Amino acid sequence: MAANIAVSVGEPNRTLRSIREPAGAMLVALVFAALVTSHFDFIPFWDAKAYLYCVEEAVQKPFDILNFRCGGHPSIAYALLLSLGQYVSPWNPPLLYATNAVLGIASIAAFHGLLRRLFPGRPAIEYALVTALYALAPLFVAHAIFLNVDYGATAFFVLFLYFLFAARFWLAAAFAVALIFSKETGGAAWAVTMTAYGVAFVPATRMARDQRIAALRAHAPLVTAPIVLVGYLVLFHVLRGDPRGWMNSYAPVGLIHDRLDALLNTNLADGSIRSFLVDIFILNFQWLYTGVIVCALLAAEVGERFEVDGDSLWLTVRPWAARDPLLSPLARADGGRVALS
Repeated sequence: MAANIAVSVGEPNRTLRSIREPAGAMLVALVFAALVTSHFDFIPFWDAKAYLYCVEEAVQKPFDILNFRCGGHPSIAYALLLSLGQYVSPWNPPLLYATNAVLGIASIAAFHGLLRRLFPGRPAIEYALVTALYALAPLFVAHAIFLNVDYGATAFFVLFLYFLFAARFWLAAAFAVALIFSKETGGAAWAVTMTAYGVAFVPATRMARDQRIAALRAHAPLVTAPIVLVGYLVLFHVLRGDPRGWMNSYAPVGLIHDRLDALLNTNLADGSIRSFLVDIFILNFQWLYTGVIVCALLAAEVGERFEVDGDSLWLTVRPWAARDPLLSPLARADGGRVALS
């Protein structure tokens, strides 16, 4: 007991950090939940109405897993999740929003955990702020209410990434399947992630045979996702078939009449392409992320180094900043060290 007291007294910063880090994530999750619950009276329209009808029609019919493909997307896992409350109380949109809120909170917790694994030892306020950038991104919050399969794919992708980096491969495999069967872009994200994981984390040095077998056995659950995908393609082809080919049973590629033209039509001289890019930049709030990145780059340019002192983050201003009339007050403060948090 005395040893435990000594440890607690001798490491106050560590104790405070262990309390602050989850508290920051909980606060962000509570704000997210409050935003979602405040819009439970939202009436679906446009795409949200189409996805509502897809889920409700699948619930009303005799159970068929393929009925949960919405708009030609492989949305089986996400639509099934949304349907759980509708089996109890059909045509009840707030239950759909509540399901999205729970999924979003799980994703926020996973994002916070992922940050702590990838960037250990950072101040708790940093983890909370970066988590808030994800959790409170306007599109993420909006699509918890405005039903869209991209929301499910985003949440499942973060959960998949967390469990992959945590080496909990069965859970990573489960969320990989959910990701692949939310939207076809989720399948592409899974493929890119697994390729990058293999390149970055497979040891380049030769391993002993026993070690290699043990590593392969540990990663074996990750094979579940491609097996399920192939099984789905075979099942769909046998039960329903599609004259437009195997790929159309997973993604609505049949809607694209000229695939080569769709791939090559990225000419910036085309006014429609420029308009599309401007729409993405403004309506998808890319300007917000751009501003954050620009500020980070400016801070990196002005600052010579970042350092953590206790629970505070300090920036040491570069010597040339002393000659700048706007930055010279920073350079003179505490020997050029400025407290950021």
